[in-house]
Amino acid sequence: MDLPPLSVTCRLADLYFDLGFHKVSPFMRRKEVYQQIERLYDNRAVGTSRIQRRNDMFQLFMILAVATSLVRQTQPSVSPFAYYSSAIQYVNILSEPPEDAQIQNTMLLLVFSHLNDISIGSKWKLARQAMRICIQLGYHKKPVRSLDSVTEQIQRRLFWCCYVQERFSACNLGRPIVISDSEITVQVRRHTRLPLLLSALILIYSQLPEEICLDEIRHLPASRSGVRSEVSVLIRQAALRKISAKVRSTLYTPNHIAINRDIATKEVLAASLATELEQWRSLHEAKSTDTTSSCLFDTVEYLNINFYRERLFIYTPLAFPSGKERTQFIPDIKHLRYCLDAAVHIVHQYQTLLDRKIDLPIWTHVQDILRSGFTLLYCGIYIPLLVSLPSQHELTEPSPEPATIIQGMDDCKTMLENLSRKWAAVTPHLLAFNRLSDEVKRLSEVARPQVPPATGDDMPVIGSYLQPDVVPMDGQLTFWNVPLDVSGWDIELDGDIDMCAVFGNDFDAFHDNNHGRTDE
Repeated sequence: MDLPPLSVTCRLADLYFDLGFHKVSPFMRRKEVYQQIERLYDNRAVGTSRIQRRNDMFQLFMILAVATSLVRQTQPSVSPFAYYSSAIQYVNILSEPPEDAQIQNTMLLLVFSHLNDISIGSKWKLARQAMRICIQLGYHKKPVRSLDSVTEQIQRRLFWCCYVQERFSACNLGRPIVISDSEITVQVRRHTRLPLLLSALILIYSQLPEEICLDEIRHLPASRSGVRSEVSVLIRQAALRKISAKVRSTLYTPNHIAINRDIATKEVLAASLATELEQWRSLHEAKSTDTTSSCLFDTVEYLNINFYRERLFIYTPLAFPSGKERTQFIPDIKHLRYCLDAAVHIVHQYQTLLDRKIDLPIWTHVQDILRSGFTLLYCGIYIPLLVSLPSQHELTEPSPEPATIIQGMDDCKTMLENLSRKWAAVTPHLLAFNRLSDEVKRLSEVARPQVPPATGDDMPVIGSYLQPDVVPMDGQLTFWNVPLDVSGWDIELDGDIDMCAVFGNDFDAFHDNNHGRTDE
């Protein structure tokens, strides 16, 4: 297709910079984009090389595709895929222009893939490729020679934009990272690095000069603290991704299974990471959010989603079994409640954004709702079970968790239903979640008579929560011998269900333990 009228192009270009990923990944410059527009729309323009023109066409069509993706619900217009298809005609340009443009072009593809329900390539591979180009150019290292301020900042921005996206993809998918933090010597902003202690953070922030403003910012609102720069969100997310990498290296192995440490050691590590995460939120909430903004990345809700997602990752190894321990594992209700609190907050923050009609990156939305949904299912089995034990009878007030869990599951179901209408690939996930949530609700509705105290060292028989015919012979109930029979679901759900892939947890354990509980 041809380029749209100039007025449409300018409006969509402004939307890209004011509402889109530019707030968290400012790897493009408004001034340069308008220079591209001028070159492409002015027939009198001369001196443009073939490579430059092809690069201009690719980048401008991708910006139009991204901007249209941001407003398609409120401002229906040309399909973003029409602009994307036009850009792909120039895909060979990815390896032709100067290196900075190669990074920008790869990142534009990555941003578009975040916003749409079609897979145009692995997000992890795209982020990894952009990061590799940065490393080849040495952008991860402090410059060895003096650069002018604008060039220096452009290079730092490109690197840290790639860093944030690569860390996010790798940590969420359990994939290896391209480069360790110890190898990175370039600073996220001039003359400082991101310290870990809140006191040091506050001191350094108060002494820092503002970043150079590369473009005239038309709609850069002041935060509640009155301090704001066009890279505030990027700085915030870079600091968070450093914590994310530490969580994975400390509590998880590269294949996303918790490291085999004793529970006491894990608790100490988790508490330290949770404290660091709290400090991150305390510092950045006032400096990088705006309650009146309609841009997702400016909102307090987006910051909170990031906070609670990371908090859920911190406490999951304490609450969820892994490997050989799964058949003997009974979690501490304290850790379950930490996970439940994070999952409920994630769902609530997404609902608030939807109520405000703020467009969301579809892939991240689905990931977060499924991860939170599985946590709710897990807590829906365990928390009512644990609070019904004799040791909990001294509690005078009923536990509020069951109602909270059921409401959270219903909210997840509604979101998945809405997502499945826009994206058919979500339908198997919705069907699986519906089946599991119905099972959990069924278990929770069973009458719970009083359980007599155990004598001596005997384990109490947990008949207060489940039907008698499903309690194990030894009276010990763990998550993995709860009777949720998911074997054969792939047949019932049209052969396209991988429960481990759907929810990111070891559902094979259900099948293994159900086989171990045969009629004898």
